[in-house]
Amino acid sequence: MNWKDLLLSFKDKLTKISTIESPLNYIDSITLRFNKGDKLNKTSLELEAKRFGISNVREVKEQTEYALVVIYRKMAHDETKTVEERFESIIEFYKRQVNLSLRTSTSVLLQQYSTPAPIAYLMGLYCGIDKPHKSSRFFEPSAGNGLLTIAGFTDNFDVNELDDIRIINLKRDNYDKVSKIDSSNQDFFKDKIKKYDAVITNPPFGALEKHEYQNFDGFTIKDLDHLMAILALSSMRDSGKSAIIIGGHTNYDEVGRIQAGKNRIFLNFLYSHYKVQDVININGDLYSRMGTSFNIRLILIDGRKKEVSGYAPLQDKTNSNQINTFQELYQRIFQ
Repeated sequence: MNWKDLLLSFKDKLTKISTIESPLNYIDSITLRFNKGDKLNKTSLELEAKRFGISNVREVKEQTEYALVVIYRKMAHDETKTVEERFESIIEFYKRQVNLSLRTSTSVLLQQYSTPAPIAYLMGLYCGIDKPHKSSRFFEPSAGNGLLTIAGFTDNFDVNELDDIRIINLKRDNYDKVSKIDSSNQDFFKDKIKKYDAVITNPPFGALEKHEYQNFDGFTIKDLDHLMAILALSSMRDSGKSAIIIGGHTNYDEVGRIQAGKNRIFLNFLYSHYKVQDVININGDLYSRMGTSFNIRLILIDGRKKEVSGYAPLQDKTNSNQINTFQELYQRIFQ
């Protein structure tokens, strides 16, 4: 059974979501406690949720994350602080943020590990979502609870998500459009080709079944996050920007080429079709408070090439150093 069949069978078994009122009361309660500086952990969150009639561990996780999104969005738009000061505030809060280790069979199945807020904020700044023009249109095709949008304004965004609880949370935030469609399906993007000024996404990681491999201009794509990244980029305007997270680090062979296999194929596709500004190896420890510690790469793209040409650079032509702190990442992006 492939991952899509597993998803469909599992969704049939999901516990019914609590009433709207209970999550809102829980969200308000823990938001207040977070702002007061209370130390909350898995046990205290579950106890707090039970006060409002929420016993589903998955819902506790999602509503807790949504409360954090609300807090981080407020920090990201604090007009009393500079961009750098906002970033430092987000880092400090993230360091004492509750560890979202409330792993459930759903979060494992869907690889539902959201982006750490400091990284999400920088991705938004890179894409310019904090300074939109009146007509600016942005897109997040695997939006979760909206963390990647915190630097921007929801009315500039179209967002998409499969998870029912997350869909309800997204609809609370007045995004311009909220959809619930499988964004690994090419059909979803047929009416979105070159539509958006910025595309920002952290798709679920994982390998595709052999029969799910897809070919793009001679490049055979074998990983889910690679596939979803390529599809998402099809919706970016030629002059648009994109920030994308994918799994793992880029490794090189003895002559400095990206090691043969799926990563070389995927990155060669990106470099031949898009103006790739950087591919940044990030230490998985920076991800740990989101429920997992997993090495990732942040891909920054500044436009589409007029003609398909080129390939991924050799190691000595790129910066393959690992980023170990959020401050290092800020300097790398905006140096």
